[in-house]
Amino acid sequence: MTTEAQPEDPTLAAEAWFLADGTRHTGDVFETADGKPFGEVEVDCRSCGGTGRFRFNKRRPCRVCDGEKVVFDQARLYTEAEITAKEARQRKAAATREGKRVEREANALVGHQAFVDANPELWARAQASDDKFVQDLLVKSAQWGGLTEKQLEALKNTFQRQDEEKALYARSAHIGAVGDRIEVEVECRGGTSFMAKKFKGRGMEQIFLTELADKNGNCFVTITAAFTMERGERALIRGTVKKHDERKGWPRTQLNRVMLLERKPVLEALPAPEQAQVEDHEEDLEYAAPMPGF
Repeated sequence: MTTEAQPEDPTLAAEAWFLADGTRHTGDVFETADGKPFGEVEVDCRSCGGTGRFRFNKRRPCRVCDGEKVVFDQARLYTEAEITAKEARQRKAAATREGKRVEREANALVGHQAFVDANPELWARAQASDDKFVQDLLVKSAQWGGLTEKQLEALKNTFQRQDEEKALYARSAHIGAVGDRIEVEVECRGGTSFMAKKFKGRGMEQIFLTELADKNGNCFVTITAAFTMERGERALIRGTVKKHDERKGWPRTQLNRVMLLERKPVLEALPAPEQAQVEDHEEDLEYAAPMPGF
């Protein structure tokens, strides 16, 4: 930054001056209107980055430094006492930061150990999990001294969802042979999407990864730009078996060229059998003739 400076003062030249980094300044010294000393220094040209050449045409010299690679600028100067005091302040600030860091890490360690002691089973399961979200929570607990209530709730919900999936897919099996065209009624269990290059033509397209399950607990997945379903939606679909694999410990069948044949109503919670039976026949029982002997 260029500062308006006054003509050279002989009394300023008699003292030893230093730049902000402690380097001894041997050039001319000037004083600003508010009494602060400045000196001219050579710095790399900001326009060309010190190359001396024009940025968009290397055959032409830089218009700012005229190919010299450096330009003159005015820098704030300090006395030896000011440099010493500045370095002392910096050392004190660094020591304060280091002390706070050590204290923060000690408190985090105590809080983290308290969290582990309060949730031993949950912590043991989290350590054995390979889920990226769970592993991220482990790191945050060690870093910040335990988990917040919302993080703890999210961790429990994650394990609950994993248990539900494990129970749902306990009897999952590979369906059909590779190349078979099959029809199956499925329910969407979730999914995600990402951008990828188009298989044909230029540009990008959105690819949908959809996880499906049938009523027998068989796991299906589709990875295509032409088909997707909303979580909880049910439908009858037709697709070609692309391959069989295993995901999260259970067999999975991947389908492509998927066609939606019929949307099915979402299943609602059914009443208990005893209650449903009474409600369905309550009106009939009211007008029914008494049985013999009663």
